[in-house]
Amino acid sequence: MVDVAESESPNPTLSQFNESDIMLPPEVARVLHCHPLTLLRWHNMGIGPPRIKIGRRVYYHRRDVDAYLHSMSRKTLRDRRERP
Repeated sequence: MVDVAESESPNPTLSQFNESDIMLPPEVARVLHCHPLTLLRWHNMGIGPPRIKIGRRVYYHRRDVDAYLHSMSRKTLRDRRERP
């Protein structure tokens, strides 16, 4: 996956985003039922929801987390159908 910060704007600022649309890693980890370090590992592996990095801080768009969850549930359903 491509880092949203690289794809949308070379120097994003937090003021560009609606505060209710931004999630911090601990929040995303609770939603995905994983440890916050798992998010970092996923990022390093090129999987998981795209993230935004502003300075040293990491943020996630709520819509990206929702899309990631939706894609995972669709993938699971597809896998179930393909199995005999």
